[in-house]
Amino acid sequence: MIFPLRWHAFAHGIVERALTPYFRPGPGRVDLFTTVSQGRVDQSTSNTPTAPGAK
Repeated sequence: MIFPLRWHAFAHGIVERALTPYFRPGPGRVDLFTTVSQGRVDQSTSNTPTAPGAK
């Protein structure tokens, strides 16, 4: 799935609403999911480790 690049939608649960059906037991249940964000204007991600021990 690809979601719109609007922080407001993310803050109001667009990802959770879209993925909830796939978290329920059954043959379509996901084993793993991830989200990727490039941050916000007021949030720096340059100092956020991406792996244990990363600098």
